[in-house]
Amino acid sequence: MKVSKCCCCLSLHYGCCLIAAIQVVISSVGFSYCLIWLIDEDFQRNLVNYLCDNHHEDIFCTDDPMLDLRTSFVIFFYACLFSLITSLVMAYGLRIRKWILLSPWEVLAIVGIIGNFCLTVIQIIVIRHEVVVGGIMNIVVTTSFWGYSYIVVKSYRVELKEESENNVRIRNHGISNPQFSNLQFANQAYNPNYGVDQPYGTSNIPI
Repeated sequence: MKVSKCCCCLSLHYGCCLIAAIQVVISSVGFSYCLIWLIDEDFQRNLVNYLCDNHHEDIFCTDDPMLDLRTSFVIFFYACLFSLITSLVMAYGLRIRKWILLSPWEVLAIVGIIGNFCLTVIQIIVIRHEVVVGGIMNIVVTTSFWGYSYIVVKSYRVELKEESENNVRIRNHGISNPQFSNLQFANQAYNPNYGVDQPYGTSNIPI
């Protein structure tokens, strides 16, 4: 599937820039929160107590629930860090018009959609009725948004790839800047090619 515009009004280039900016903001916020949560032991302890007291202890509260919680935060921390780096790489690729730098973000989008779906299903199974509605909405909204963003980025990557291949084809065939004809210069004194391919005093200008 391929689109020619983003949101029916923006060019693919500016649409990809907007997507990269949104991803950078979301990743930065998630990265910051994970860092704070990993440092704040009181928050971890209160969260563990809440989950163990109100939900299925046999699923979440194992021998060391604090370790499980920290492990989850570490995984989420590195996921946000990888997302931030990938988004910055895509932004740089948009700036220098390198299609290959957009490919990592496409992989991230697919993995993110699948990962979000799996994590939401796990939350619904563990916490059940309290997150069923929110979990379903989360799946629908995130899948729709990032799925459409993937289509936009992929469409622009294809466009940049075709542009790059055309430039390479032109260079390989030795085609440089087009030569101007005398018809484009009313005053022959300003024609840099005048007299090169034709005898002096002749002209292609129709009389």
